[in-house]
Amino acid sequence: MRYMNPGFFEWIPVILGNTSGGNISDATKSKTGTAFRNSYYGNYIPLPYGDIWCKFDFYAVYYSFFYIGEFRNNSNLYNAIILNLTSSGKFGIDVYVKGTRTTFVSETDYREYGIKLNAINSALIHWKWADTENGFINVQINDRIFGSFESVDLIPFDNSVIKFFLYNNGSQNAPISNVIISDEEISIKEQIVALPITSIQSDMIFDSETGIYTATAANQSLLASVNVADLISDFGSASKVTGVTMVGNPAYRTAEGLSSLTSISKKNNSVTEYGAVNIPTDSDTVVTHSFKLATDTTIADLQSMQLGWKVGG
Repeated sequence: MRYMNPGFFEWIPVILGNTSGGNISDATKSKTGTAFRNSYYGNYIPLPYGDIWCKFDFYAVYYSFFYIGEFRNNSNLYNAIILNLTSSGKFGIDVYVKGTRTTFVSETDYREYGIKLNAINSALIHWKWADTENGFINVQINDRIFGSFESVDLIPFDNSVIKFFLYNNGSQNAPISNVIISDEEISIKEQIVALPITSIQSDMIFDSETGIYTATAANQSLLASVNVADLISDFGSASKVTGVTMVGNPAYRTAEGLSSLTSISKKNNSVTEYGAVNIPTDSDTVVTHSFKLATDTTIADLQSMQLGWKVGG
């Protein structure tokens, strides 16, 4: 699985009861130009049981803290990591395991740990969700590897799903961005980049005034070509593309029948499907779907590839 979010609060899949998060458009606080604040543990990303890697950027200021992990009963931390920068400039890391808080990295001057103040920092956390004390948590921030919190019983509170959240107490001064979550190993250097669309090919009905595409039958599709010239200039044509996020903003259905969108790519007349998401009835809903491309996919490959959606019943 793969989840990618450049920094939009509304891209968090499950918003429970509390919508007091939001977006911050500020290129000084996010490499993607957008970041989010989240003030409720119950706004979460459902994840499978097993190995999970989570990479994200955070903007560090005095008295900023970030909770990453699993909550219980919509309010209490269960299995979680806390990154804490105090008002006096001390940085530390605490861990929650089954609701019990333990110090993992003792608080000391933030500079000793390589934390950048009033700047964007990157974190990479590897969780091994496992029972019988085979679980562990690895933490890296920027170039500093803090090691592992090991031999712990990391069993999700709800055995069927990990309700994973990223929480910053709703602070606009210390937002979160560039979030990548995967069940396969990822690098702290991975970066989400928005690509401009150069052309669209579709058999749906197009409204030129609203820019909306309307599907009237199953298997209709929308395929977009993207401009990667700037990406090649910045990273080189041989750089790997590890994943793609498709976005429908908005995407909704007006009746029963057509109820899903499948992410697809097309290259050399060959179409590949990557999985489907359900379409809601709320006309304000943003639908996203992240997926992995073939391991040898490069930026150059995107030049001859179309990406898009196919409608399902």
